[in-house]
Amino acid sequence: MGGAVEAGSSAIALKNPSNISILAGDSLSLWFPEALLPQGQIWLNQGISGETSQGLMRRVGLWKSLQPRRIFVMIGINDLLKGDKAEVVLANYQSIVRDLRQTHPETAIVVQSVLPHSGPSATWEERAKLSRISNGEILGINRRLGRSPKPKEPTT
Repeated sequence: MGGAVEAGSSAIALKNPSNISILAGDSLSLWFPEALLPQGQIWLNQGISGETSQGLMRRVGLWKSLQPRRIFVMIGINDLLKGDKAEVVLANYQSIVRDLRQTHPETAIVVQSVLPHSGPSATWEERAKLSRISNGEILGINRRLGRSPKPKEPTT
């Protein structure tokens, strides 16, 4: 795998900062407002527009040389948009979290929800695709994600 995502991870790894946190996921992570991120730490934004849980599963190894305090994972809406079932999203989430916990046992893995959508009032140019996904299905995924083991708090 090449490109800017890997290059960014490699550049950060060379410095090996002790106060790094990672945003991992789709465009919702990519475009998360920097001003809302807690200060006093380095943020490595690994969001990719259009990313699916399967794509993220392939990328988690890019951070193996890092020692992040926290990794925030938000993924799944693009899987649903392409027609994947909730069970696929949940299985991929479990795989992502398992791989991250094995590679980063001292890191807090924060599983974020799949955000419900605003349906017909959405401003996204492809909002018609959203109508195929019920917010009930998204909320069901989130309930099941909420029953996952709680994240470990980072050590100081």
